[in-house]
Amino acid sequence: MKKNLIISIVLLAVGFSSFAQQQGQYSQYMLNYYLLNPGVAGTEDFLDIRTGFRNQWTGLSGAPKNFYVSGHAPLNKIHDRHDKKFHNKIGEAYHVLGGYVNGQTLGALTTYNIYATYAYHLPLTKKWTLSMGASGGIIQYRLNPDKVDFGDNIPDNSLSGFNKIKPDLGIGVWLYSEKIFGGASTMQIFDLRVGDNGNLARHYYVTGGAKVNVNKEFKWIPSVMLRTNPTGGSYQVDINNKIKYMNLFWVGASYRHKDAVVALAGVNINDMVEIGYSYDATTSKLRTYSSGTHELMLALKLNTQADIHSPSDFW
Repeated sequence: MKKNLIISIVLLAVGFSSFAQQQGQYSQYMLNYYLLNPGVAGTEDFLDIRTGFRNQWTGLSGAPKNFYVSGHAPLNKIHDRHDKKFHNKIGEAYHVLGGYVNGQTLGALTTYNIYATYAYHLPLTKKWTLSMGASGGIIQYRLNPDKVDFGDNIPDNSLSGFNKIKPDLGIGVWLYSEKIFGGASTMQIFDLRVGDNGNLARHYYVTGGAKVNVNKEFKWIPSVMLRTNPTGGSYQVDINNKIKYMNLFWVGASYRHKDAVVALAGVNINDMVEIGYSYDATTSKLRTYSSGTHELMLALKLNTQADIHSPSDFW
């Protein structure tokens, strides 16, 4: 068996049991926390559409490639800048609808997910809001046997369990103001078996961060993320730092425990369009086989108003 085929099979086995690769790993998740926490949906005053593509471990045969398209918007959200009678008063609760599609290829394995989201935002004080959300959908796992050669000792039907469609559910809470945010969520709640070779393990995410005004032009946004998969006994910690210059551009850096150091940058083309890019320098043993990871993100903010600032503008 050729070396690149062996590597692909190893990636398949490791990736399927890994919590990061089951959910699809993105270095720019801080630009779209909605992918990890349905409670984030609707924090803005506009229809937020985002798409991303990640080419992981470039140069390594069978390495993961991920994409997503997401969108969400609040329904009848009232802001004090929309209606002056709410100035210096606690806002009204509102509902949110959204959804997203993501996919991944990992060696011979392909995964496609589709979700619909509902969230409810409840203002607690003039500054603090608590949101709760749920995303329900389906996950399709497919294994192409033509791309895997295990020899003559494995029956042809041994891989049939990987060609399945399974239900999925995720829930999350999000507490935020204009300067501080945090939340917790769990995805793949059903913890389902996929054939005899693996399972869709339950994942947990805990996030927190803040905005620090350095001066009138610069903002510093530090944040942390803890991801854990109790079933597999794995966890991962991310430490992120982002510097934002007015509403024009930003740069950042992240450290992913035992995995990578990440450089990030982004620019707001105008009030409606934002572009982000990141590069992961791998620190694990896979750095011997790959030349790093590239990721792109494009955001469209539709029906936005330039004088309206929602909490996510500061994250």
